[in-house]
Amino acid sequence: MPTFCDKCGNELKDDNLKFCDKCGAEIVTNQKSDTEFPDSGIVCPHCGKTTPVGQPICSNCGAEIELENNVVAVAVGYIVTWILGFIGLIPAIYLLTRRNRKSKTQGIILIALIALLIISQLIFGSIGYGIAYLLIMIIGTVAGVAFWMTDTTII
Repeated sequence: MPTFCDKCGNELKDDNLKFCDKCGAEIVTNQKSDTEFPDSGIVCPHCGKTTPVGQPICSNCGAEIELENNVVAVAVGYIVTWILGFIGLIPAIYLLTRRNRKSKTQGIILIALIALLIISQLIFGSIGYGIAYLLIMIIGTVAGVAFWMTDTTII
């Protein structure tokens, strides 16, 4: 008999799940079981249980599993923004379209940096823009690295 998630209506493929593999809601009607998925899967960094490949939510603890790591895209985003200014919108928008919350946070930070750069150009003109540019980029990059290293997300 198929079981469905009370929150999103997703059909649960395993009757022993504690959390929905689509939305992460706790399944309260199922009995707790120590049954694990087969060895082919991703190990959850939070609880250590194996979860099927491609599943964004751990079925054991309900934690979000990062399916992609955008470290290179984040680095490119900051480098492009440092060197080419508003052209950094391209990697920023790319990061916003990723499923990973950390990547989306970095996209938001890059867009905020670019917006501040444009505003400082309008306020200070070409005379004071260089100092403002340097300060904004240093503070923004430090904030971006801090958010990345501490797993803090804006959204």
